[in-house]
Amino acid sequence: MVDGKLVNSKALEKREITYAPAKPSLINSLTALENLKISGEKAIEIAERIGLKNILSQKAYELSDGIKKLIQVSMAIGSKSNVILLDEPFAFVSEINSALVKSVID
Repeated sequence: MVDGKLVNSKALEKREITYAPAKPSLINSLTALENLKISGEKAIEIAERIGLKNILSQKAYELSDGIKKLIQVSMAIGSKSNVILLDEPFAFVSEINSALVKSVID
């Protein structure tokens, strides 16, 4: 149930649940920005707020696992889902970047 409503009867894409796995999984042939656009403008805004603006033009395969994880978490938080499941959201992420992400979540 989400907000008192059963979601298992809805089509998967309409369940308003986002899952970010422990190992970052972006589309390697796309830039960080193109990956973020999949989730929408809010995801881009969040990525910029946590200091990723200077890497948005890089292809995903060029990024470290920590930066990929930050992109993935930005995508999840920026989604329009009512429920966000973050599996080890700070794996591969430095303490400083973890603090930035935590400030966005709060």
